Amino acid sequence: GNGSASTTFDPVTLASPHLRATVRIDTDALERDNRFHFVVSPGHPVRVVLAQRGGARDANLYLGRALGVGDAPRFDLITRDAESLTADDLQTAGIVIVNDATISGPAADRLGRFVQRGGGLLVVAGQRGVWPQEQAAVLPALPGDAVDRSSGSSGRLVGLEYGHSIFEPFRAPRSGDFSTARFYGYRAGTLARDGTVLARFDDGAPALAEKRLGAGRVLVWMSSLDLLWNDLALKPVFLPFVHQMARHLAGYQEPSPWLTVGEVLDPAIAGGPKPAAHRAIVSPSGARVALDAEGPEVVQLAEQGFYEVRSLTPGAPPALIVASNVDLKESDFSAIPAADVVAAATGRAGGTAPAAAAAAPPSDTVQEASQRLWWYLLFAGLLLMGAETVVGNRSRV
Repeated sequence: GNGSASTTFDPVTLASPHLRATVRIDTDALERDNRFHFVVSPGHPVRVVLAQRGGARDANLYLGRALGVGDAPRFDLITRDAESLTADDLQTAGIVIVNDATISGPAADRLGRFVQRGGGLLVVAGQRGVWPQEQAAVLPALPGDAVDRSSGSSGRLVGLEYGHSIFEPFRAPRSGDFSTARFYGYRAGTLARDGTVLARFDDGAPALAEKRLGAGRVLVWMSSLDLLWNDLALKPVFLPFVHQMARHLAGYQEPSPWLTVGEVLDPAIAGGPKPAAHRAIVSPSGARVALDAEGPEVVQLAEQGFYEVRSLTPGAPPALIVASNVDLKESDFSAIPAADVVAAATGRAGGTAPAAAAAAPPSDTVQEASQRLWWYLLFAGLLLMGAETVVGNRSRV
């Protein structure tokens, strides 16, 4: 009681996408919190297609190594020449990165449809990157002419949107400094009407821009991700910056092993499929709530145990399993301080019995003394009214 202990389990092979697990302790007077449920799932890597210009292997050196060490999630990286990018390559991809490559009109059209279906697209507009004008609506900002900052003062990154998920991890002090990176070249960009600038260069030009396109997202980086136009790849922020862009494009969220009774279950946020027809949420007691056009999209957890998101097709395995536990704070039977109870009842912090007594109604004598001034004011008002009547009668005469 009121303690903790550690234990080590033998390795377990995760043979199913959602493995149920429960920790139990000995029975006591309050049995409800003697069981703690959670779900363990094997990691699913995000498939990343890296579209490069033919023969430009060195351009992917830093980008490929950064994605190769990702673990939350893991990134399954494959490279393709931008000229030979096909619809089959995009069928199973989660993210496509066009790294300083020339994209033809048909390839840009396929990439636009890939994003509309829910994919993520990162266009690295380096020195040799070309995007067709007729497909400009796919991008949040169309890359323009190159800006040479090799002579004189180099460019810097400014105006980072730290409220955005890409830059949010760098908000705290000593969590990463982008201002130390020097930019010797970048592309001047024309921001689209529905584009959003997430970072700028010190001359005001967009450095990183984003837009939503259908169910997916598009990012445009107006410089290189190697050492050709900047030294960002040598800075400590490069690795987490690349990972944050990939996570954002993939819509990745760290799955929670359990939820608490009273919380809301959203299958899309919990890591499962988006609510659609022919699906239902099954509670631990067996009650079913249909997820369709007429039913709710989320369900409030009211029971302890395992909730399942199932297809209505007979025999189909659960698409998602979520563990639900009671709030352990409700098992704390320690006495609440009297001052806290008074404060909660009166709405005043630090309320005490003397304070409550001071708030009692005053006696008649005290109340009459506080109202004595009003008698004089009332008498003066009557005198003024009489004087006004006399003066008014004389003026009519």
